[in-house]
Amino acid sequence: MGCGAAVGGADGGLTLDDCTFIANVGGFGTSGGAVCLSNVELTVTNCVFIGNEAHRGGGMSLWETNGTLTNCLFSGNSEAGLGGGGLHIGPGSVGLTNCVFSGNSSGIWVKGWITGAAEATLTNCILWDNGGTTEEQQIEVDDSYPGTVRADYSCIQGWTGQWEGVGTIDDDPLFIDPDGGDDLAGTEDDDLRLSAGSPCIDAGDSLAVPVEVTTDLDGNPRFRDDPRTLDTGVGPPPVVDMGAYEYFADCNGNGVRDDYDIAAGTSWDCNENIVPDECELAASTSADLNDNGVLDECEGPKNRYLPFVPGGGTEPVAYQITLTHSGDFPGSVGQSWWADSPESPGIVRLTDGPVFRDWSGDPPLIHVGDCPVVPVATFEIRSTPDGVVFSDPVVVPTVGRPGSKQWGDVVGTLEGGSWGWPNGVVNMDDVMAAVQKFQHLPTAPPLVWVDVDGEIPNAVLNFTDIFRIVQGFKGEPYPFSDPAECP
Repeated sequence: MGCGAAVGGADGGLTLDDCTFIANVGGFGTSGGAVCLSNVELTVTNCVFIGNEAHRGGGMSLWETNGTLTNCLFSGNSEAGLGGGGLHIGPGSVGLTNCVFSGNSSGIWVKGWITGAAEATLTNCILWDNGGTTEEQQIEVDDSYPGTVRADYSCIQGWTGQWEGVGTIDDDPLFIDPDGGDDLAGTEDDDLRLSAGSPCIDAGDSLAVPVEVTTDLDGNPRFRDDPRTLDTGVGPPPVVDMGAYEYFADCNGNGVRDDYDIAAGTSWDCNENIVPDECELAASTSADLNDNGVLDECEGPKNRYLPFVPGGGTEPVAYQITLTHSGDFPGSVGQSWWADSPESPGIVRLTDGPVFRDWSGDPPLIHVGDCPVVPVATFEIRSTPDGVVFSDPVVVPTVGRPGSKQWGDVVGTLEGGSWGWPNGVVNMDDVMAAVQKFQHLPTAPPLVWVDVDGEIPNAVLNFTDIFRIVQGFKGEPYPFSDPAECP
């Protein structure tokens, strides 16, 4: 049986990266419409096979070949009766990780021969709607010769558990549009990305992904947590999704992924959970009791940052910040400073003179972080259009507690996957919260809660911040400057 492939070869090694094979057709008696290999050591990453045809192995046929396929997609490929509409695996051992097969005439055909057994190992893969709804149509082992399958943390339609493996499910993966706008599988508009609520989100095995693979088939991060999905997979968080694409939400329905909205500043994410604030308010998952468009949890007292909501429309104004009470530095009470222009979205420093600017394009919540912002203190913030007429003050406290020397209080308790506001106690919860932020865990608090190191908070969380919180836990005095002596 000959090859009808766009790529064919025997004996040696082959690496395919970022390849697309479309509508390659082999005639009667051919193997592998797109790729046909024999006795090859193979590595395939980020490749797409759509609408290819052959007598067997419509997308790919492998004979006495060992290798791996990662982040690959097979859609609308077909075979003419021998098997393996998507992939034919002959004698040899092939591992598939984060691959998806959908809309093929059949899925994977595993067939040994007198020369040896055929072995297929699937991890984080999805096989759905390949020629029907049964397990055998998704992956078939020809029992006339030795052949084995193992499937771990995969989604296989009709899965019965007859093959070895753990964590494999048979729930609908909820692809966005598997046969595309033309309602025809095997064309370039097929969309096999996961939609909201898919059981394949955060359901894979993170440790099974090759260490050199850091992105998905779209080139997006291969590991990304969906905070609205309970992790059912394994491995260090964020847990990888099943399939070739990592899931990204679009909760506001504007056609742009939430993380892109947040990065572009078209949506704000004050609690840093990768969910736009407007979506949390619309879903009532976060409160806004004063109806100012800012999540209440973000307006709570911080340690080294002052949160306030800028107002005044598009007219240039300046903001004056005055220290009105301090438990540690009563001699600095009455000192005033001015909010500078933001050095990064939503974060400003203090300066000596007024900075008049239009704040309407900034985030709805501004955080002032600088040397004079100390815990156990109260500040008043006033706006002015000219440095003469001032608005009524907005009173903003930093964290307060019974003992003024317990300045390391950054969080309350962890409940329902979220940290509460500082609770007047410095304990291991505060240290744990900072460690979680350093590890980028989904339950970590916002950066402005735990960034406490330095004369000037640097908007970076590292070990020195954790060390400072430990100092507060031990009851050591506040280690930074009196506000009146700040540079």
